[in-house]
Amino acid sequence: MRGREVLVHTVTMKTPTRTILAAATAAFAAAAMPAQPAPASDAPMRMHEWVLPFFPTQLTMAGIERGEVRIAIEVDAAGRLADMLLLATTDQALVRPTQEALRKWTFEPAIIGGMARGTIRGITFDFRPDGLVVVQNANSGGAGPFLMEGNSFGVEKFDYEVSELKDLDRIPAPVHVVRPAVPARPAGGAPVASITVDFYIDERGDVRMPSVSRSEDNALAWAAVRAVAQWKFAPPTVEGAPVTVHATQEFVFRP
Repeated sequence: MRGREVLVHTVTMKTPTRTILAAATAAFAAAAMPAQPAPASDAPMRMHEWVLPFFPTQLTMAGIERGEVRIAIEVDAAGRLADMLLLATTDQALVRPTQEALRKWTFEPAIIGGMARGTIRGITFDFRPDGLVVVQNANSGGAGPFLMEGNSFGVEKFDYEVSELKDLDRIPAPVHVVRPAVPARPAGGAPVASITVDFYIDERGDVRMPSVSRSEDNALAWAAVRAVAQWKFAPPTVEGAPVTVHATQEFVFRP
């Protein structure tokens, strides 16, 4: 029995080819960890109680009737709101009431492979004159991130949105990288596996909201997510100012 080897490939946006972490020149052995339990029935993360944000009076008085806020949230395996990250907004005045409302929500954690799992979920708050529309991201499994190329509900311009790698002054250099710890398997007994982790690098260089697509919910995917969550980068900047940027990291696991 031995651990798989993992090749760390590139950190990229979904479409541009710009990279953060260049391809490794050689494979390195991943530390062994106990085998995972057999898959069981799955269930997505659910919200129990909703508290809806109010539309700020100052915007109404200024003649503004429409707005949108996009936020990524992380719900841990105990069903607690562990983190939230602003992805886009049409007006900064909408952010505080939206975040305050989210802190009052209660959740039931996702069940994946028979175990409670932490979940990343993107939520859009679409403020309209006839009421508020709350939309979750399309990933029904609840494991994937919220991507900016989703529906904009007619909003033409955001006052704030996360940056893209192509807009940065330079590609953020990794200053701390943790390799995935994966289950030990018989040599030659498993095919090569490719896992892509989606995440954000915030203004301090910390990794936020690391996640995989629903189709990648397995031991290798969770090992990759846990590793990337511990990574650290030099703070990304645009024209010298710290920003948050969206990126992906591909891992190739070989038996």
